[in-house]
Amino acid sequence: LLKEALEARGDASILPDENHKKYKKFLNMAKALSPIEFVIHPIKEHGDGFSFKVVTREESVTALNPIFEIMFFSSIDFVKKLLQFEKENEDKDA
Repeated sequence: LLKEALEARGDASILPDENHKKYKKFLNMAKALSPIEFVIHPIKEHGDGFSFKVVTREESVTALNPIFEIMFFSSIDFVKKLLQFEKENEDKDA
């Protein structure tokens, strides 16, 4: 799944072309994963929490949700850099 998602970065869809031999397998996988939703609840009073789905489907584009990719496939160092980048941008805007 991750390999296909990374290879699909050009057109944003993780599904191969319809005439590709693995198209049906990936379509069925996307259909199976699309109803799965992760709900994150904070342990203490640190906000409301959030939820996200594994796969996003909009019109003809089926893609992995970027939050899912970050939570399950990215290294901790990369996530820390992303969070630090966001904090630095907020400081500049203020």
